[in-house]
Amino acid sequence: MRILIFSLFFIIFLSCSTKTSNVEVTLSTELAKKYIEMKRNYSKRKLNIALKQVNEIINKKKDFVNAHFMRGKIYFFSGNLVKAKLSLKKAISLNPYHIDSLFWLARISSYKKSQWDLSEKYLKRIKSNSQN
Repeated sequence: MRILIFSLFFIIFLSCSTKTSNVEVTLSTELAKKYIEMKRNYSKRKLNIALKQVNEIINKKKDFVNAHFMRGKIYFFSGNLVKAKLSLKKAISLNPYHIDSLFWLARISSYKKSQWDLSEKYLKRIKSNSQN
């Protein structure tokens, strides 16, 4: 429960600035609540519901890196590796240092022997990011 509350405040904090309007704060609070609810459904393995919720979040805030990351994980556990890779790559395009997305891309790539080099590439990026 503490993690959920912290997540909510953290998301609101990241979304707010000194020039933020009340409408933007309301939208950020609404998205934070939806994100927490989506994570709750994901952890209960209600993947269809979580996917619908994360898509709603992304439609409202297209540059929400963690939403793209979570959509990638939902697709992964739903067995749709192609869409999982696309979502994770989108997260990385928004934040090239998103280690969780790099890890999951390496994991997906490691399933095919022909893509082991790609898997190693993502793992090396994680290692180089952690050394900086």
